[in-house]
Amino acid sequence: MSYPITILGAPCIPYVIGYSLNYNQLCVAARVLCTTDQLNVAPDHPEFAMNLHLTEKGSEQLILRYKEGNGRYYYLWVKGVMPSFTGKKPAFRVPPVDYSRYPSLEGLGEVKPRCIQWPLRMAVPQWFPSRLESYTTLMLQKYDDERPIVDPVSGEQDKVYGVMRDHSMLSK
Repeated sequence: MSYPITILGAPCIPYVIGYSLNYNQLCVAARVLCTTDQLNVAPDHPEFAMNLHLTEKGSEQLILRYKEGNGRYYYLWVKGVMPSFTGKKPAFRVPPVDYSRYPSLEGLGEVKPRCIQWPLRMAVPQWFPSRLESYTTLMLQKYDDERPIVDPVSGEQDKVYGVMRDHSMLSK
């Protein structure tokens, strides 16, 4: 993949969001979620076991190893993708892990939300482009739904938010 890529006709740089795990946290997640066969694929590399588990489960998630500014390696449990149309890191929000829904993962402790640029020379998973396009469409619709309509004749603003709009009505 080379940058920028085109989504819905616009060039963008893809970013991934999720939970940043250190090696020990990744090992906890792998021991809890992966089968023995998955763990045995590469015993010293829990990221391989986790990626195998996530793929076999049909999940559109992955584990991505990355290097922080301090020189240490971490693992991003990718939960989503989002575009940057400006080249800057997009604003993002990752909800905290809901340990009441996933009590077996309590051993992870505190995990930090993180957003990083997709590595330039790394192939993207099959699900990646469609997820990026879906998120972009949703983001544009949300922006459009919250933007006030300005009457082109009177200049008055419509104060209704969150309603699907028929834009063909504006051009009449």
